[in-house]
Amino acid sequence: MIRFSVVVPLFNKRDHIVRSLSSILSQNVKDFEVLVIDDGSTDDSVAVVNQWLSTLDKADSRKFIVIRQLNAGVSSARNLGVENAKAEYVAFLDADDYWESNHLFELGRLVDDFSDQVDVFSSYCVQMNEITLYPKLKAYSNFRGVVDFFKVALISNGFINSSNCCVKRSIAQTKPFPVGMKNYEDSVTWARWVGRKGFAFSPEPTSVYVISNAEASSNVDLNSLLTYQKILFEECDSNYYVLCFYFLRFSFIHGLYAKSFMTNLGYLYLVKRVMFGGGLLFLALLPTLFVPVSLINALKNIRKK
Repeated sequence: MIRFSVVVPLFNKRDHIVRSLSSILSQNVKDFEVLVIDDGSTDDSVAVVNQWLSTLDKADSRKFIVIRQLNAGVSSARNLGVENAKAEYVAFLDADDYWESNHLFELGRLVDDFSDQVDVFSSYCVQMNEITLYPKLKAYSNFRGVVDFFKVALISNGFINSSNCCVKRSIAQTKPFPVGMKNYEDSVTWARWVGRKGFAFSPEPTSVYVISNAEASSNVDLNSLLTYQKILFEECDSNYYVLCFYFLRFSFIHGLYAKSFMTNLGYLYLVKRVMFGGGLLFLALLPTLFVPVSLINALKNIRKK
């Protein structure tokens, strides 16, 4: 019986996708299927996947399904994967990230222990750029159990992201990823999925999130904060004031992050276009105009340590 459906959205990741898929195949539990959703890749990513699949024995290759669609964005690809999933639980892995061999095993333990309380599960994710980083978990470094998303999500990316998250399929089907957002579509989806319940978390490091500075700097779009704000307050089941405080912090942090990749003039132009779209967004972004980039970069380096 299949316990996990693993959804891997794929777009132009020919150099990384085999490592990702190999890490799934190397799991020490085998009750899974893998849905590779090609989002209209313009390189030979699909050919690379098919070539790799041809080297597997039949039992292993049957675990993998490749589905192709015209380019519609990562949210659409993930949603298509969820639509075709057979298992009760859906786990996600980006095409340039990878899992340690115990990832699904650890998720299975969380499901066994906490599925009667929550709908979402994750284990500690480390980050890798030139070096491997271990994002701070603060008071949760040895904590295994249910955590409050709105308390921990902004501590670090190590708690929940698009390569360590697992969700009940029924939840992902009724609350799909928002299509059309350029940024933050995953963060607002976690918020909608967990709501007041929180999510089950393990501090066991079982996945690796590969950071690409080139991609990060080229994809900054603060306009997505307007959509984030709308979805968060209309669709998330949580206390209004908790959501306000969370959104203020989220927007402030991501405003600073965007500024670190831009000139002051370019950032001012970008902020002017979005900050008057809502009172909370104005309050969050206004202070970022006065924070020097040198200080932002220093804070980023401190946060990594």
